[in-house]
Amino acid sequence: MKTQLFDFKQLSQVPVSEQEKVHWVDEALRMQAKVQLPAKISLKPQPEVFYNFMPVIIPALQVAGVKVVNRIPGDAPALTSQIMLYDLPTGELKAVMDGDYITTARTGAVAAHSIQLLAKHAFQSIGFIGLGNQARATAKAILAIHQKRPLQVVLLKYKNQAETFKTYLDSLKTINSVDVQMVDTPAAIFKASDVVVSSVTYAKDDMLADPSVMRAGTLLVPIHTRGFMNLDRVVDRVYCDAVDQIRNFKYFDQFRGLAQVSDVLLGQAPGRQSDSERLTVYNIGTALHDIFFAEQLFKKLDGTGHAAFDWQAPTKKVWYGEW
Repeated sequence: MKTQLFDFKQLSQVPVSEQEKVHWVDEALRMQAKVQLPAKISLKPQPEVFYNFMPVIIPALQVAGVKVVNRIPGDAPALTSQIMLYDLPTGELKAVMDGDYITTARTGAVAAHSIQLLAKHAFQSIGFIGLGNQARATAKAILAIHQKRPLQVVLLKYKNQAETFKTYLDSLKTINSVDVQMVDTPAAIFKASDVVVSSVTYAKDDMLADPSVMRAGTLLVPIHTRGFMNLDRVVDRVYCDAVDQIRNFKYFDQFRGLAQVSDVLLGQAPGRQSDSERLTVYNIGTALHDIFFAEQLFKKLDGTGHAAFDWQAPTKKVWYGEW
């Protein structure tokens, strides 16, 4: 088996609809109980610098894989990642893949899936705090899966990002009627939005909004956890992609209710019970979705990777010194 290399450009040009990406998220979540998915290992050589190692084995797809993601402040982008994809029966390395595109694509699709599953019935407005790639991916996915529904999109102003984000929304070919509003504070986002998506990667005091902003029916989707953990004590229920990844959260022992999204899908835990409940869903990110997406993209691109090469592994037990 030749190991194939897939870079950012090649992966980003694969024709995959937003609906298909959200479907991949749903498929992966429904098999979560049957995969080997340890909590990510996070190493922090310096404050605000980390290297995360995220492995998984997915028997249903006959693949194993690991994603390595790091954050280096000052780099552009600050977050980068790579994925190694293995054939499960043989252990052969099938591909080394850019992880940046896959991470963003699956993160937006996961957020959209959670909104579809846990937002109040016929929600009409969605607010965004932090307007980078993750927010763009989420907006693109949610508009695609809610075609024909008019939506108000509320943006938190920061530098010129709100204006740029509006231009991006205008470029999307959807049939939604989208009304864009720009506001100055996180509190104004909560006041105007049924769903609040936050993707800020840094918050100095980790408390960007007072608990009083959580009005009835709000769904909070913190793609990154910074800034809103103080709201964990007031929401009616917290959902997550993997409980082991949030056990160290500051207010974990004060959650009023907790369930994994996968258990909701399988009918093993309650979802939203009324349009007045205030909910938070923490999709911290698991290798399950990264490797599931990587395998689906590999199937679409198999044989077309850049610089495919024979990975020369040892062929016998004793080999040292024979070259």
